Amino acid sequence: MSGYKKMGHGKRPRAPGERPEEVYKRFMSDVSSSLPEHYSKVLDKVLSMSLDDLNTYSYLTLYSLRYNVMKILEEDKESYKEKLRDLKRFVGDNPSSKERLQLIERLVGELNCAVIEKRVQRVKELLRNVRSALRANGYEVLDVKVETTFPPLIVGTGSFFGRLIFDIGLAFHPILNVPYIPASSIKGAMRSYVNLVMPESEKKLFGDKEEKGDLIITDAFVVACRDPFKGFLFRPEVTTPIYSEVERRIEEHKARPVPITYLTIAENVTFNFLVAYNPKLEPRFKGLIIQWLDKVLEMGLGAKTLLGYGVMKRREEVK
Repeated sequence: MSGYKKMGHGKRPRAPGERPEEVYKRFMSDVSSSLPEHYSKVLDKVLSMSLDDLNTYSYLTLYSLRYNVMKILEEDKESYKEKLRDLKRFVGDNPSSKERLQLIERLVGELNCAVIEKRVQRVKELLRNVRSALRANGYEVLDVKVETTFPPLIVGTGSFFGRLIFDIGLAFHPILNVPYIPASSIKGAMRSYVNLVMPESEKKLFGDKEEKGDLIITDAFVVACRDPFKGFLFRPEVTTPIYSEVERRIEEHKARPVPITYLTIAENVTFNFLVAYNPKLEPRFKGLIIQWLDKVLEMGLGAKTLLGYGVMKRREEVK
């Protein structure tokens, strides 16, 4: 923090009407003239370390920073002409499409099932603590384990992890250092299904702005990985948009395929989460909750479910 103050940052607050990207440009312009030369070497060293030794979320954030700083400033060369030379010393050159593919290859190859198996102990400990807390507060708790199938799972496309460099993000926990499915994705899918089959119970189970519901669902975390081929946790996926929308218009004559490669969760990856419910619910609801969950998993979670992505299955009986 002291070094941050010495470099003079934090003294120029955001001006009224100043857009976030303008603040970002100004900040990085200031930083480029203040960073010691050894920062570049430190960054290079960190980005070349084994992913097994790093927090994956931090690694990809640093890589994305290097990529996006140059991308932003190159778009306005005249204003930042004096800073670009110094800044390149810090962030290096803009990664090409080939380099982004190499980054995906590295993430897929190094963050395999063997690496993830070392990280799941903290996940299991967290779930044990949450389970104990829910039971201490009078809830009945179901322990649910589900497994991905093929096509892969695409979840958290708007998440920060990966989006800055691959354009499509992935839900990845910054502290536990594993992929996860946000509770809101599971609960939202279940709520939509319940609204179709038993709308009179939706408010009681899921609540509204006025009162809480009788159902609690936690985030689902990776706890096992058993790819039958090479032990992959991630699977690269490609989407190729053809049309770009400008001012809410699509111009046919400007159609251009632009392949986007990004990360998804491979098949045979097991996620664990908890479903807690108020014991005052009618006994029939326990069976119904499991039935509804199975239907939601069958329809798929995350993105592109209409194309068959995100379909999952329960690995074992709910406890």
